[in-house]
Amino acid sequence: MRNRPAMRIYLGASTMAWHGLLEAEFHGAKHWVLTESLTYELEKSRSLEMDKWVLSWTNLNVDIKSTPSTLLITAPVGYETDLASIPRITWNIISPWDVARAAVIHDVLYGALRKTLAVKGLNPKTVKVLRSQADNVFRKGMDDADPNIPDWKVFSCFWAVRPFGRWAIRKPSVFDN
Repeated sequence: MRNRPAMRIYLGASTMAWHGLLEAEFHGAKHWVLTESLTYELEKSRSLEMDKWVLSWTNLNVDIKSTPSTLLITAPVGYETDLASIPRITWNIISPWDVARAAVIHDVLYGALRKTLAVKGLNPKTVKVLRSQADNVFRKGMDDADPNIPDWKVFSCFWAVRPFGRWAIRKPSVFDN
């Protein structure tokens, strides 16, 4: 890899749901590395019973913590991501910057599923539930974004991920997180 100065991005405002900005350095095509951890706080009432599966996510090495009313999901410093896998041809309509924070947290969840499936496998029903929860977190993360993401973009991104995620969690990871 050639030496080039790292570009930094700072996306979004800090909100109650999002603890901090997305801070990452550019390391080449579709390769960003978090320079600060990124935490998403999801209300349990909106989590599709994800709070009942915290132990499963923890066993998959996801940094997820439960409070009385919320779940905290964190992408650690050094986490490698492509931000959002949005085809470049559509960037004038929906760019990766629009949904980046939600996409990074979604990557953390899908990455944990991908890594576990590659090594030891999981019960298919468990995979279905956890993948549904990961996709729900992606949608809720977009709903909670600041600046606001228009509903049509949230709908489009969610439905681009939801039907095809079953294959995405089974393909080899680009990054070694």
